[in-house]
Amino acid sequence: MNILVLVKQVPDTSDVKFDERGVMIREGVQSILNVFDQFALEEALRLRQKYGGEVSVMTLAPEQAKTAVQKCLALGADKAYHISDKAFGGSDTLATSYALSLAIKKAGNFDLIMAGNQATDGDTGHIGPQVAEWLGIPHVSYVEQVLSIENGRATVKSILEDGYRIVDVELPALFACLPPTNFEYTNPSMSGIIKAKSKPYI
Repeated sequence: MNILVLVKQVPDTSDVKFDERGVMIREGVQSILNVFDQFALEEALRLRQKYGGEVSVMTLAPEQAKTAVQKCLALGADKAYHISDKAFGGSDTLATSYALSLAIKKAGNFDLIMAGNQATDGDTGHIGPQVAEWLGIPHVSYVEQVLSIENGRATVKSILEDGYRIVDVELPALFACLPPTNFEYTNPSMSGIIKAKSKPYI
């Protein structure tokens, strides 16, 4: 099982301020790994433990996002792809998703792509579905859990406003993940932090 998780570094929302136009002020604000993406990563690592294989992470971000990517490696990801270029500065979700789709095609074949359902700084929920559309693969949003993977298909639990649905989808596919309300995030262990330094960072 070859899994790719799309991740993003975002401002810590507990310390965010806005200017008079309602635009987020990012200067001087601590950055963290998007919590929705961390849930997607932890779900991917759970699938690796159950089905075997490899978990990679990918981000399209400035160099300072290395901190968030290193956290992903410390949590247990096997490999990281970091796409960084000033030309991407100010990109909207369409341009960002297109660039990510091209990078994914170049990186190799993945059985499953996972991402956070949205980012806490933009909250659009566009990137996952747009990447899937560029790649021409099925996608499911609001995924709380991957229930099973068998015979080239996955069954997932997707949250609705008034309940949930069980969706069966052919792989490869992209799942945009939404953590349950009682989910407890894992902190990297010291051994994980040390091991992260020797993992492939492309």
